[in-house]
Amino acid sequence: MRRTTKWVLSFVMLLVLPAQISSTEESGPTFSFYGYPHQPWSFDLEQGFKFNEDCIGGGVKDGAFSHCMVSKKGNKHGNVGEISCDYDNADLKILFFGSSYTVTETTDQVRDLLSEKLGKSVCILNFWRDSAGFQNCFDIARDVASEFKPDLIVVANNTLGYAFARTWRPMIPAGDHFWHWYQSLDPDPVKIDPTRAYLQPFVITDLVTKEWAEKMTAAKDAGDEKTLREDPVVVSMIEEYNRIMKKKEQLVAEHGRPLSRVLLNDWTTDEKLAEAVKYVNDQEIPFLVVHVQTLPEFEMKRGGYIFKGMSMTDEEGSARTASFEKVIGKEVIHLIDYYKPEYLEDPVKLMSAPKNWHPGKDLGQKAMAEAFAELILEEASQAAN
Repeated sequence: MRRTTKWVLSFVMLLVLPAQISSTEESGPTFSFYGYPHQPWSFDLEQGFKFNEDCIGGGVKDGAFSHCMVSKKGNKHGNVGEISCDYDNADLKILFFGSSYTVTETTDQVRDLLSEKLGKSVCILNFWRDSAGFQNCFDIARDVASEFKPDLIVVANNTLGYAFARTWRPMIPAGDHFWHWYQSLDPDPVKIDPTRAYLQPFVITDLVTKEWAEKMTAAKDAGDEKTLREDPVVVSMIEEYNRIMKKKEQLVAEHGRPLSRVLLNDWTTDEKLAEAVKYVNDQEIPFLVVHVQTLPEFEMKRGGYIFKGMSMTDEEGSARTASFEKVIGKEVIHLIDYYKPEYLEDPVKLMSAPKNWHPGKDLGQKAMAEAFAELILEEASQAAN
């Protein structure tokens, strides 16, 4: 093929769509909470953050306890999901780096397709991170490449991968029993520059424990409205949520909205990215860099970018992608070129929803997995020749 220039998704959307969290004077606030230190992620100097293995999280809706779950989110590598293949003994070892558009359910299907077509054991470890851009993806690849020694690295992201800044997720103590989670442009786990960090509207507290979650779930099942609204932990979390929202307003009033996108017009100035690419090359690990389409780009039915919504013109976007390709030393591959034509007839069916352009759990992830498998098989064939 010729190139041209059920829970994970809901969990991701909880993280990346804080605008859905709201508050009303009449009924009380609605927000999400996590039990420290069992929040979904922890600060990591090299990778920005890792997913914690165990997670306790839930929500308050209209001023009352809504739900709480104790679950296993991450694995020993700091990634989401269970490790369902034997990496050390696999015939073909692949590392994936991307965002919430390339989740583990998709790469598990890629693994199975490759194993079937190659007649070999294949293992894919997926280091996706929500809201990660190309910078974070290469940072993580640089951090783990020598440890895992893969046969192939795949870095995949959508057009926003060129816009999302390299970020870290520090948890800063905020008084007794509470912590504040920031999305920060600085790799500092204890100090926050308010002009370079965004305070997230989630309540994180060590008052939320497994035992408390079980008690409140029982109250919910029993319809005990008094406990759901007046439990001391619920009351404390509502007070903390109100403090967070007030602090966010003050920070914006004093410092404006913090920078959330890197907007590098010239990627050749990113020394850390260049160093990561050099390191992977020095390890002699083949790597592919792949552009994953969103709905407007699928509707073009060909490889290419739509930069609308990224605060830049087509000319600026083209200059940015060209400088990125100069740093990585190769062309970015458009995954759409490897989709079966029938999938492109109605690309809305590939989406989670018309306004949520993540791949749908069924057809969207299946189609993407088939495209990735086709791409990797083509690359393997070319390498063999």
